[in-house]
Amino acid sequence: MTDPAPPDSSAAEPEFLLGRLFVVPLIILAVILACAMIVVLSFGAIASDREKPLTQILSLLEAGTGEKTAGLILVPQDKEMWQAAQELALRLERMESEVTPEELPKIQARLVRLLERDLSVAGSSERIGRQRTYFVMRAAARAGASAVVPLLIEALDNPDAGIRREALGSLALMGDCEAARAQVVRVARSLGDSEPVVRMVACAALSNLADPADAEVIDALADAHLADEDQDVRWNAAMTLARLGSPKALPTIADMLQRSYWQNQRVQFQSSDGRMVDRSLAPGRVNEYLITAIEAAETLDDRVIWGRIEDLTKDRVLRVVGRARRAIADRAGSGHDSPDADAEQE
Repeated sequence: MTDPAPPDSSAAEPEFLLGRLFVVPLIILAVILACAMIVVLSFGAIASDREKPLTQILSLLEAGTGEKTAGLILVPQDKEMWQAAQELALRLERMESEVTPEELPKIQARLVRLLERDLSVAGSSERIGRQRTYFVMRAAARAGASAVVPLLIEALDNPDAGIRREALGSLALMGDCEAARAQVVRVARSLGDSEPVVRMVACAALSNLADPADAEVIDALADAHLADEDQDVRWNAAMTLARLGSPKALPTIADMLQRSYWQNQRVQFQSSDGRMVDRSLAPGRVNEYLITAIEAAETLDDRVIWGRIEDLTKDRVLRVVGRARRAIADRAGSGHDSPDADAEQE
């Protein structure tokens, strides 16, 4: 397993995308959050935009992009532009309180047009320009703009891996959109992308878009779980299969429900001073992965899996114990027998 180097050699080990993508039920992609941090660090905290109507923020973005000279995109350096893009994406996470039903169709249409223009020049834009495009992708997805789906699907073939990654991340937010769910087979093709991070985000998208009855998707995930060259991709594929209720990754999920499994994993990265670091996972990270595994495994109806979850009710970490107990209580509330009862029946 390899990860990007942390800021310094004393920092905690870099996060695996397993935890970053699956640690919360509604996926919050760390790549998007990283973009937000870059914008804030570069230009300062947002203040005035919170008082502006969303339509005014959109007008600012529409007025400040799209000019091309000699084949190059001229990216505005005004910090208000980047703060506006960030603010738009963040505020649309609370769309019900930000947009009225009457306003929504117009905002959706404007976001689609804005993204279409951004994507037409994204390949030649500078880094901060691409990041603004990422924010617009997320905003359009948060707004539920079904007309943005063809643009996001087309972006899966973009030569820029960042564009492909962010398009998948935006599609992952559209689990309630029928147009996005209809594209699961195309999304599954991204499990064969050349970049591991893109393949991992494809797993995240499929966990929200796919259905257990999507046999072609399930098979593609099963292949990724068994054969992908990247361990993190294999883990994410297993988690997605579990979330979809598929038994095709049961042995892996059973392993992931054991503290000893994660304690035996190694993290390797190059420190800022050029040294190669090889060490075990931090205890806090182990706890996060155990909780993540419990959340994914809850959909499975397997005695071994639930026996492992039962074992975690005796774990030494209270957070893990609490999550395991809640899973068992939810299962009992749905009318299933406890693991102990299953064993007694045998």
